[in-house]
Amino acid sequence: KGGVQTPMIARGRTASLAVFCGVVLVAIVAANLPAFACGPRVDVKYQESSPDVFSVAFVSGEKFELQTLDIDMTSSVGGVYIDDIYEPPPANRFSIAKVARIENAAEGGQTARLVFRDFIVGRSLTYWMDLDDQSRAGDADYDHLTAGEIKGAKASAVLRHANGKLEEIEGVFGKDGSAILAPRACV
Repeated sequence: KGGVQTPMIARGRTASLAVFCGVVLVAIVAANLPAFACGPRVDVKYQESSPDVFSVAFVSGEKFELQTLDIDMTSSVGGVYIDDIYEPPPANRFSIAKVARIENAAEGGQTARLVFRDFIVGRSLTYWMDLDDQSRAGDADYDHLTAGEIKGAKASAVLRHANGKLEEIEGVFGKDGSAILAPRACV
C-alpha cells in the first residue's frame, strides 16, 4: 500500500495510457482529413454585377449528370425577382457544360429552371440573369441586389445517375449569396 506497485498494475496503467494516446492520435488525424461527401453536391453562388452572375459547380456525385436547377426566390429576404433573362446565357459560351434552355422564367417572376447539357461532376459554369429586389429588406436601391437579399431563396436540382435513376438535391441561399445543394439527409 505504501506506493509500491505490482508489475500487473503498472502494465495495466501503461496499456491504458497507450490506448488513450492512440485514440487522441486517431482523433487528430481524422480532424485533418477532408470530410467524405454525403451523396451528390452542387454549389450555386450569386454575385451582384451588371448583369448578375450565378456560378454553378458540380462538386461531387460520380456517375451523375446534372439535369436541371430550379431557383425559387419567393422566400428571399429582398423579394428578389427576375428583371432580365439572357438566353442562351452569354457567360455560358465557353463552358463544356451548357445551359440548354431556361424554363418557367419570366421578367418580373421569381422562379427559373435551367436545363443543362453535359454537366458532370467536376465541371462548372457561369450564367447571367439580371435580378432586382422589392426593397423588403429596407434597401432603397432596388436596381442593385446584395448577396444578403437573396438569402432564403431556395434551390433544387435534379440529377440523373448512369443507371437512369433520378435524384433531387436541395439547398437554401445564405447571406453570402451561396447555396449548397445536397440530399435532404445531408442538409
